[in-house]
Amino acid sequence: MIHSATVALPPAEVLARAKAFFSERVPQAAAFPEREGPGFVVLRGQGGEEVVVSAAVDGAASRVRASTLFFDQAVDRVSGGGGMTAVAEKFAVRVMVTEAWDQVTLAVDAATPVGELKRRALEQALQRRVRADDYIVKFRGALVLDESVSLGALGAGPNAPFIVLPAHRRPVR
Repeated sequence: MIHSATVALPPAEVLARAKAFFSERVPQAAAFPEREGPGFVVLRGQGGEEVVVSAAVDGAASRVRASTLFFDQAVDRVSGGGGMTAVAEKFAVRVMVTEAWDQVTLAVDAATPVGELKRRALEQALQRRVRADDYIVKFRGALVLDESVSLGALGAGPNAPFIVLPAHRRPVR
């Protein structure tokens, strides 16, 4: 079976942690390095069972793949709960920037603060630097008063709509 995960560690650290994890198991579940290279390690268990772990850079994270026949539960533990921090699932949100009268789509995760969402939306829509403090954010029609709160805490999910607009009305000329 092939297992895949995206983690927030560099590939070399992923491989080092996988080797440490399998070498510290009880004898029936232990596996030790047989071959290794810059992006992979082959571990061999007591009965000849094999675990192959590979890791490669994928943007700011690492994409990890592990192939095994008998070590499925151990591989699940090492990639999910064995000390490698999983990268939060990214999803898209829609942000209407009224000053540009443009809607931008941003890839975010649940831990992204509202203030960062506002800053990124303004940069993308206006294509110039502006003071983020001069703008407010609305979610589901309500003003977001605390911009340090995360999108997950607001209850925002995939395709959630936000509005970024000037904090003060501007005179019409």
